[in-house]
Amino acid sequence: MSINAMKSLELAIAEKQLSDYARDAVCASSGADECSQAECRLDRAVEAFRWIARAEEAVRQATYEGLTEFTPQVEESLDSLYRRWLGFSETTECDLIKLDEQGCIAANASEFREVAAQAREKINSMAWLRKSRKLRNAAPCEASES
Repeated sequence: MSINAMKSLELAIAEKQLSDYARDAVCASSGADECSQAECRLDRAVEAFRWIARAEEAVRQATYEGLTEFTPQVEESLDSLYRRWLGFSETTECDLIKLDEQGCIAANASEFREVAAQAREKINSMAWLRKSRKLRNAAPCEASES
């Protein structure tokens, strides 16, 4: 398997997990009560996040080993996955708050909130790296001549 195929495979798995979480078909069709469905959604959210993080880790390790380049396209793909995950997780968080108000305390809520914080951190880190790279590559200011 070529390195590019591996990158694509890692990202494709993460994309599928994210799509499955977004569709929420598994949890909604489980026939369980709202609280159990919420726990199912939280599990799906955490699992999707972990797949995205695994994809990033694999690509970064391959880059470190000199097997591939961490291209802007790969960085954009990962950033997009994290941002989309966070967008979906905001809806899940709202549902979680409503259920808390109804007395349903999801056992996995803290784990979900922990990975949501990690997703925000990843997005902020990638934004900072892009910004610093952009500044580093910009033409230097001309020094004033005295």
